Formats: sequence, structure tokens, C-alpha cells
Amino acid sequence: MHETALATTPNIVGTIFLAGGGSGGHIAPGIAIAEAIAEQWPGIEPIFLCSNRPVDANMLNHIGAKFAPLRATPPAARPDRALHFLLNHRHSKRAVQRMIRKLRNPNSQNHSAPIWMLSLGGFISVAPAAAARSEGIPLALLNLDAVPGKANRLIARQADLVMTATPLLDPSAMPHQNTDYPVRRDAQSPGTRQECCKQLGLDPSRPVLLVTGASQGSQSLNQFMQLWIGSNANRLKDWQVLHLTGKDEMPAPLEAVYADAGITAHIETFAHQMGTFWGAADVALSRAGANSVGEAVYNHVPTLFAPYPFHRDQHQKHNAQPVVDAGGALLAEDKVDPEANCRSLGPQLAHLIDDAQARDQMSSVLAHLSSPDGATQVVRALLDINTPHSP
Repeated sequence: MHETALATTPNIVGTIFLAGGGSGGHIAPGIAIAEAIAEQWPGIEPIFLCSNRPVDANMLNHIGAKFAPLRATPPAARPDRALHFLLNHRHSKRAVQRMIRKLRNPNSQNHSAPIWMLSLGGFISVAPAAAARSEGIPLALLNLDAVPGKANRLIARQADLVMTATPLLDPSAMPHQNTDYPVRRDAQSPGTRQECCKQLGLDPSRPVLLVTGASQGSQSLNQFMQLWIGSNANRLKDWQVLHLTGKDEMPAPLEAVYADAGITAHIETFAHQMGTFWGAADVALSRAGANSVGEAVYNHVPTLFAPYPFHRDQHQKHNAQPVVDAGGALLAEDKVDPEANCRSLGPQLAHLIDDAQARDQMSSVLAHLSSPDGATQVVRALLDINTPHSP
């Protein structure tokens, strides 16, 4: 357990647990919510309940957040893994119960201060939700994807409040209220396009293509770009590329491909300051996790979304579809094979690069769709829960 999450902080008038993790897509909106709390409700302390995956600690340490990694794991059908899931669930639930009880300890300076649990969804949030119910504290769910997963559907049945930051494919899937998507400060453009380009060492007078597979990266998008560039070097001769490969992907092969094609490219495995990347971009090729869609909309970047192809419910496709339907983005199927992707992704990416008027129209649509208040909306709704609880 991360020790700072258990420390007593003076002058605290309440605590909000933010439960979720395992990927940047679950951590990032929680960071946005924690930022809103710090700015508008400084007496309330946010504490993250996250997974023990490195990406969670990396992102939370970067902002100096208090957090407690839990041992929870995804459920599995195999008997040995099912037992592992149950043991970790019980361990994590008890750990969260101890944290809640410590805050309520009569010897604690803030023992009478209210406590809330906000689930950000996913497997890591099931145990904290169970702990919240057993300890009688208000429980809310912020659903992030257009198709709620099993964990979210389970938590929704227990929650006092269900919010969704992405329009549900099936609005009857669970009772809910809609909110705008919470976008953290690090993912908000910190200045003009020209200023962002200069921060990244790019020429502000030349357009920029951003390629990103989000925090996990995307091997298929990386491989597609390596092949597609070979036959499109002339199309990109006046462009620059920002390419985020993902932590497990080495940038050297891509660097060689861009250099051989004579294309200026800035390649990194991961970026905390995503807002600078979005702020510099004229066009993006991106996965369609809810967080990626939210960031593209917030920063008004015309994007070709290539949803992760192996989700059974295809929730990434449905995350992007409302933006596509509104005219703010394009959508193409990731065929995984690079040659097949040149036929699937290639033509639409070429369209975005070639047609400045289309890009301008899409940016205008995105400016209409974006909202800066998602995180604030979530916190206000959470604090308005007045249901009395008893352990």
C-alpha cells in the first residue's frame, strides 16, 4: 500500500476516493476530477485507488497525487484464475475498508468529515465499490465508455448515482445522467498552435500529423505508418509528424523510416504533456478509447479514429461514433495487417491530410462539441448525494 495514501492531512473537511486504473484511460479522467477538486473544493482530499500496473504510478506520481495500489485483477473463467481474482478482490476490499475506518477513527483529526467513493470503472473499481457499500459511504459511478463493461454494470446496480461521460449506445443499459468528458490539464493545449510547435521543436509554419495509440501504444498503427509512409512520402513532404509509439515499442525503426522519407518527425514512447501534442496537431490518427476521443474533441483536432479491434463489444468504435456522426471525425477499421490497413486507414488519412477545408469544418464541429466543465460537473453531482448511509 502506498504510504502517502494513509497519511493524515490537517484541515481536510472531506475525502473523495477515486477508484480506477490499469490504463491511462482510467487514470486520466480521475486526474481531471482531482484537479477540479483542488481548484474549487480545496478542503476535500482526493485519494486514488488504482491498480499496481506501472502506468498508474507513473501518471499519479507525475502530479504528486495520493494513491493506494490494490491487488485486484480482472475476472477470469479458468478455475485457477477465478480463485486468484476472488482472493485479490477480498484483499483489496479489506484494504479499502481499513482506509475508510482509519479516516473515521475517533482519534483522527477529521473523523467526522464526509467520505465519498467515485468509481471510474473497470476491474480495479469493483472492490472499492463493495467496500463503500459495506462501510455505508456514498457511491457514484462515472462510466467512460459507450458500452458499459461488466464491472460498470455491476457497480451501477449498487451506486447512488450513475454518470456517463460518453453517450451510451443503449441508453436503457442503466439509469444515468450525462456529463461532459473530464480532460486533465496535461491534455489541454497550453497555448497557441505556434507555441506548442515551438515547445516540441517543430516548425509552426508547417502542418502536423499526430499519431497516437494512447498510453498503451498501438503496434498495428505503428506498423501501418511504417508501410504507408513509403508510398506517401510525397504527400507528407510539407508535413511534420508527432508519433507516440507506446512504452513497449522502440522508436528506432520508425525514426529510420521517417528519415529515409525526408519527413521531420518527433517520436516518443509516452508523453505526460499530451496537451502540447494535441495543441500542435492539425490532424490525428488515434485509438478511440473514451479518453482519446475526449481529448481530441476538447482540443478541436480532426481525427481519424482506428478503434482497438479485439474488444468483443467494440466499445471504442461506439465511443467515436457520435463525434463521427456530428461531422467532427472519421472512423476506419484497424485490420491489424499493415497492408490491409493501407487499404482501410490509408485513404481516409490521405483525405484529412489533403483537404484543408474538410479539416477546418471538422475543427468547427469539435469546437461546438467541446466543454471545459466535465470534471466540475462530476464533482458537483457527487457532492450532491444526500442519501443517508449506515454501515
